Amino acid sequence: MAIPLLETCDMAERDITADALLTQRALADYLVSCHAHYHFTVKDNQKTLAADIRTHFARRGELDYAEPIQIPHGRIEQRRIWCTTALNDYLNFPHVGQAWLIERDRTHKKSGASSRETVVSITRRTSQQMTAQQLLAINRGHWSIESVHYIIDWNYDEDRGRIRTGHGPRATGHGPRASQCHTATPLRDRPAQDLPKTGATHRANDARTRASATPGAR
Repeated sequence: MAIPLLETCDMAERDITADALLTQRALADYLVSCHAHYHFTVKDNQKTLAADIRTHFARRGELDYAEPIQIPHGRIEQRRIWCTTALNDYLNFPHVGQAWLIERDRTHKKSGASSRETVVSITRRTSQQMTAQQLLAINRGHWSIESVHYIIDWNYDEDRGRIRTGHGPRATGHGPRASQCHTATPLRDRPAQDLPKTGATHRANDARTRASATPGAR
């Protein structure tokens, strides 16, 4: 489903990241045919593939790289990564150059609650082409984009939008994206008194109010 969207893109020597929904053999073949390098998260929609990678890392030894501890948004976080080339010829997936496991530890400073998440992935990049530190940075970059989509889907409730005619869809789509991508301070982080005087108490409500007032919007 992603291939038609990519056909107009120049992807030669680009690194293409995707979450588990797009971890598909046909897409991997297509990207390699375009001389691109895939980085795919592996989850249980590719059950055997995920199980094979997790089994390999079940007794993981010395890690390959650990990020410095981060303290964002009231949390203490650290990410660690283990990489392997031992599965390249074993996995039932094309063009594998490395597989890896990332372990994320988080502690909320106020509550003290801790959690650990593990994610497994594959890439076309070989260990000679990309280090563990670089792979971890690419993974972090992917999720920084995903977090923007999460805000648009949940804070702005875009998935349940029913504005379909006139200029309404464009107005409601541009507002959230502009607030996340084109301002030094995201609009969601600004104080309520800074909201335009539309009667809204939240940036998402303000964007919807403006869209509903747009001529031709329904």
